Amino acid sequence: PPPPTPVAGVRPAPAVVAALPVEHRAAGAALLQPVGKAVDVELRRREVESRVGVDAVLAEKLAEEANKARVEIEKLREETAKVREERKVATIMAKATLLRERKKLLDEGVAMEDIEKLLPLE
Repeated sequence: PPPPTPVAGVRPAPAVVAALPVEHRAAGAALLQPVGKAVDVELRRREVESRVGVDAVLAEKLAEEANKARVEIEKLREETAKVREERKVATIMAKATLLRERKKLLDEGVAMEDIEKLLPLE
């Protein structure tokens, strides 16, 4: 029989090529090469698409984690500012108490030198 001739869109299966006479197997195998390349390309395309999907999921997870971290940082900044303000208020209140005590001692007739020794301003 004559060697197989290509038909548009039809490629011989490997079993068909193996069944050909020895002198025509090379021609049949040559017809399979584009199919093999097409399969390789398709497999590679699917692999890349699956990786892109995985990368997209990872990127989304990383974005979510980064957003959570930003929210947590903002909360910590707000808490820090609150603690600083509370510390300022506590310092002012302590100083006011100290001044009241100093005034009380002064009104009781304690000498200013003694007040400075007992309750220094700094």
